[in-house]
Amino acid sequence: MRNPWLLLLIFGALAEEIVFRGLLLPRLGDRYGLYRGIFLTGIIWAAIHFRFDHYWHLSTSGVFQSLAYRILFCLAMNYVFAWMTLRWKSIIPAAVAHSVSNILIFGGVTSSVSWSEEFRLVVWAIIALLLFHYWPVARIGAPEADSPVSPPEPAV
Repeated sequence: MRNPWLLLLIFGALAEEIVFRGLLLPRLGDRYGLYRGIFLTGIIWAAIHFRFDHYWHLSTSGVFQSLAYRILFCLAMNYVFAWMTLRWKSIIPAAVAHSVSNILIFGGVTSSVSWSEEFRLVVWAIIALLLFHYWPVARIGAPEADSPVSPPEPAV
C-alpha cells in the first residue's frame, strides 16, 4: 500500500466507532437516557482526543479556546455519528462517515480555508440538529421513572 496513513485513518475510525458508539453509547444511554448518553459519550470521546492536540505554542487563553473547540467539535460529530448508529442499528455508517471525515481533515482538503475549523464545527452542529429534529431516533432505554405509588388500601 502506498500510503499506510490511509489504512490507519480508516481502522482508527472503525476502532473508535466500536468503542464509543458500539459499546459506550448503549451503556450510557441505558443508564442516563438518550441525549445525556450521547452527550457523555461525546465528552469522553473529546477527552480521548486531547492527547492529539498541541498546546505548547499557545497562551493560557489559547489552550482553553483550543480545549473548548475540541469539546464542541467532538460533541457535534458525536451527535451525528450517534444518530447514524441508532438510526441504522449499526456502527458501519458512522464508521464510514468518520473515516471520510478523517481522510478529509488529515489529507488537508479542509485546511485550505483559514476559517475551516469554525466552518466544520458549524456544519457538524447544523447536521446534528437537523437529523435529531426532523428524523428522531428511538430512545435508548431511558431511565425508568418511578412507578406511581398507589394509594394505600383502607384498613378494615
